[in-house]
Amino acid sequence: MNGPLINLQDMQKFISTLSNNIDFDKDLQQHILDAMEFDLQKFMGESFYLDFLSKFGTLPSPIDDLWEGVEYTENGKQYRHQGLKAVLVYHSYARYLPDSDIFSTPFGMVHNNNDHSVRVSDKKLSNRVSEARTMAGSHESHVVDYINRNSELFPLFNCKDPSTGRKAGVRIRNIG
Repeated sequence: MNGPLINLQDMQKFISTLSNNIDFDKDLQQHILDAMEFDLQKFMGESFYLDFLSKFGTLPSPIDDLWEGVEYTENGKQYRHQGLKAVLVYHSYARYLPDSDIFSTPFGMVHNNNDHSVRVSDKKLSNRVSEARTMAGSHESHVVDYINRNSELFPLFNCKDPSTGRKAGVRIRNIG
């Protein structure tokens, strides 16, 4: 798969403030491709990521539940995760936000500004990026739980903790 795994409508399902007027090819596509390459692949591990891409879109498969999210039962308890799609949406959005009002012109880079709008402060923009990264991390955590509960379906996943990059699980740091 060479193109982006999500589109504007996928992003709008999770981020209601995303405008319909965004030019997907010009404004979002590269951010999505970067999020796939640098965020999703890092989270999944290279082997699992490549295996995932090779199986993407083949129905039915465990990959579909991993991608779209699913409700499932484990030991009599109900769980739900939003899927890798949500992870990719929020990582893509976090990458898009800092560039959302910057345009390349023949005269250099400019901020979009007009009489009917007020530019968002850098601090507020930074907060939005942090919120998007936090949402991506939260979705990653739920996906890891799902994979751990169904590990036989995903043998190539390395089960690393998204926040530390280390193998997930209990760590004993000190005895005594």
